[in-house]
Amino acid sequence: MRKFAIPAVLTLLIGVAAEAREPVAESTHFAFYSDISMNVHDALLAAGVARDGEREELFRSGDEQACFDALAPSERAGWDLAVDYYARIIAPHSFNDRQQALLRLQLAQVDNAVDASGRAFLEQAGHFIAAATPAYRACRWEQQNAANGAWIQAITAQLGNYEEAIATRLSDLYGMRWPGAQMDVDVVATVSWAGANSFFPRGSAGHLLVSSGIEGHEALELLFHEASHGFM
Repeated sequence: MRKFAIPAVLTLLIGVAAEAREPVAESTHFAFYSDISMNVHDALLAAGVARDGEREELFRSGDEQACFDALAPSERAGWDLAVDYYARIIAPHSFNDRQQALLRLQLAQVDNAVDASGRAFLEQAGHFIAAATPAYRACRWEQQNAANGAWIQAITAQLGNYEEAIATRLSDLYGMRWPGAQMDVDVVATVSWAGANSFFPRGSAGHLLVSSGIEGHEALELLFHEASHGFM
């Protein structure tokens, strides 16, 4: 496991992210995670995009709305304020822009040099992630964690059959070796319209985000598609 020194103030603000991350499953080239903080971040991004576009968002229909409406006022307000913040500050930017990239690296516990303005931003964003977590944990996390786990189980079964052949072929095509360390793969609900993206910060084997809604051989293709960006 990589080590990541998290400033004390961020340890308080993003308590779950400060805990050591343990993969749900591993293969030769990938380590798979179902992490609540990354999933809160993903849900806030999706809700922020929906709110900015005046579309239906999480906790606004069905059983999840009934759960949300039954929460304490402080928990509902914490979620709503966080969605407002994401809609204005985080969601309008691309995943590889500074606003999203800094949060992603922090939540994935990838070692990253952060300047003073970056630390101030993470402190502020951390308040909103922490405020949104109780509502998400109460009304969404059990269902999403189960979906993530099912996705990981299915993809690792496919990798047992195809990983070596695909990885070898890609390495030959690109004329490059795979990184010595595993690529981290966080499984979440949405990611974006694309269903997945990848980020390869210096000194890291890579961090992939994939949607649990992508299934079957499409999921296998998507995994290696995103991993291939690391070769380029």
